[in-house]
Amino acid sequence: MRSIGRPTTYQPDYALQAKEWCAQFPFTHDELAKVFKVSRATIHNWKKEHPEFLASISDGVDDYHNPNVEKSLVRKAIGYDYTETMEEMDGNGALVKIRKTHKHAPPDTGALSFYLRNRKPDRWKDKVEIEAHHDIQIVWQDDTAIDVTPEPKKIEGVQDGG
Repeated sequence: MRSIGRPTTYQPDYALQAKEWCAQFPFTHDELAKVFKVSRATIHNWKKEHPEFLASISDGVDDYHNPNVEKSLVRKAIGYDYTETMEEMDGNGALVKIRKTHKHAPPDTGALSFYLRNRKPDRWKDKVEIEAHHDIQIVWQDDTAIDVTPEPKKIEGVQDGG
């Protein structure tokens, strides 16, 4: 419900426009305000009064960030080459030389593990579940166990705790 005051300048197509802007650029609320030629407070009011506007900003931001984050994760997982630029200055702060060095960032096993566990969880899950069922009968005589059946069986690949 709108409070008493000036009529809103909000238009229904602003939601789609906000999504498109936020998907292309990492816009802040101040930058969105400039695009729509309103104040930052107006952007906040529109988000409160128009749920579709709020949702479209969020969707646009996700559309912008997700592909970039995914690409960065994959690059870190498989390694990549890059050029590092170093500027050498003299004692007076004047530029003497620019040196470019080609470098290689090796694959990061943490990023690779995260990627595989989430992309292919059936093949790369963190934990292996082992299910075991036991029917054990203990025969007691004078506070001493005299018979335990069946005998515990060693399961291959599982080490004793002792």
